Amino acid sequence: MTSEKLSQPPANARRLQFSKVYLVLIIFSIFLMTAVCIYGVEDKFVVYQRVYLPKPLTKIFGYGDKFNESAVQEIQRRVSAYISPWQAVQIIHPDVPREKIIYSSNQARLTALHQSETISGHNQCALIGNAGILLESGCGDVIDKFEFVIRMNLAPSGGEFKRDVGSKVNLVTLNAEQIGRLISCTNSSYPPEWKCKSEDEDCLQKRERKYPPLRAPTNCDSLLRRMKRFNGTTLWYFKSIGRIFDATKRMLGILKPKYNIDINFAYSTTSLMSPSHKAWNVGFPSSGMAILTAATQFCQQITMFGFYPFSQDSRNRTLRHHYYEEGTMNYTSNQHHMPNEYRIFLELNRTGAINLVNECR
Repeated sequence: MTSEKLSQPPANARRLQFSKVYLVLIIFSIFLMTAVCIYGVEDKFVVYQRVYLPKPLTKIFGYGDKFNESAVQEIQRRVSAYISPWQAVQIIHPDVPREKIIYSSNQARLTALHQSETISGHNQCALIGNAGILLESGCGDVIDKFEFVIRMNLAPSGGEFKRDVGSKVNLVTLNAEQIGRLISCTNSSYPPEWKCKSEDEDCLQKRERKYPPLRAPTNCDSLLRRMKRFNGTTLWYFKSIGRIFDATKRMLGILKPKYNIDINFAYSTTSLMSPSHKAWNVGFPSSGMAILTAATQFCQQITMFGFYPFSQDSRNRTLRHHYYEEGTMNYTSNQHHMPNEYRIFLELNRTGAINLVNECR
């Protein structure tokens, strides 16, 4: 017994050895954290998801199956504290002459005008995100069977993408950049009486004060070809439209006679960004979060496809940012910080408030 004790290093020496190992671990951790900060590698949640996230969610609920009615009602109540269905989507009647459309954010006046109606309720809605994970997902036929399909930011469907994203469209959103480009590309920024000559500085200055400046027209042919895919559907702008409503009317009035683009138009009477921020406590909501927020007010059951803000999936496949174009995204430096939103989607999926799907094979 005595010889065994003599062969063991003293306690102080053992503590010293442990301290050295602990110090090395601390130094390595600091180095690793510094590398993450310096090189903009995805944040700890993204890393966590890459390592621990199960295979992409594939379970598609049938109507009344797996949705938790109390959880569904809870998110409906949460959002209704900040926005009502009539504020979320006003669909302009197609027989109203575009030049006579009157914008209003007052419910009583909207009713009196008889120019638009609140979007009707639907039992089953598919909300289609644009994430690259939809490529090779095989979700097209599943999506097309939904009662009501909402697509985002003029994303293409059908054709080469039909197998993965389907072709059905009931409502499609466009963002601020897209509506600004459409107005510019159709030369709708100003009414005819404000077509100033380039050398008439007085006219240009007065026009600048009266009308908000918009983006210069770029890639107009491509944008207008993209618009033709949505003939017969409803285009929805969900941010503040008051300042550009007159220009939007002019643009809508030109699309059909000049470009043979026949679409209906819908708008939100208040920007969806603020209600989304308040309902979910996210700093700057993405379009997807905003559309989900609105959809809770007119969709009983919501299934979300293609919401996956990561550059790799659980099988280490490199993913595009958007399924329809090349390119990647640093999701943690993006102003929306989408991985945080994805955590919310995962929790809503876990409780049965929504159905989150990334693959259908």
